[in-house]
Amino acid sequence: MFDELNKKFLGSEDERAVSPVIGVILMVAVTVILAAVIAAAVMGMGDGIGNTAPTTNTDVSTNSDWDPSNPGTSNTHPAVYVSHSSGDSIEFENLRLVVRDEDGASLATLDYDESSDSFTSNGDTEIDVSNLDLFDAGATLSIESDESGGDLAGEDTLNVQVVHTKSDTTVTDSTVEF
Repeated sequence: MFDELNKKFLGSEDERAVSPVIGVILMVAVTVILAAVIAAAVMGMGDGIGNTAPTTNTDVSTNSDWDPSNPGTSNTHPAVYVSHSSGDSIEFENLRLVVRDEDGASLATLDYDESSDSFTSNGDTEIDVSNLDLFDAGATLSIESDESGGDLAGEDTLNVQVVHTKSDTTVTDSTVEF
């Protein structure tokens, strides 16, 4: 009697559908998708999505009076000017300036120091920004060294990078000559 009921409800071996196999495949797929979503949330994969780099148009120039081959005879000190022409504003605490020689060796890495309201490096190069609120259109940063040339002395060619630290993106990468 049970065999007859079994055949009636479940069907014979030839009539049975593949629904158990499809059910198992769907359960595995749901489990894999759920595990991927949980892993992404736990590992913070979406954290950096909002940190996009600002778009700016900047010009980099030098003072023409500086003679890098003979720093003692010049009335000025070496300076590199980074001017923000247009585009997004950048807060100083999200800004880093890197000055390299023509071989790529770092001469100065300038990070914003809120206590002194200036950018300072490990050498003698400094940028005073006490008269500025943001690096925005119309602002010019003057990277200056002392009269002897300091970090910038003896260099004919400099590479200046402006880095947006929040997104870790180079905003400007320019090469200038004295």
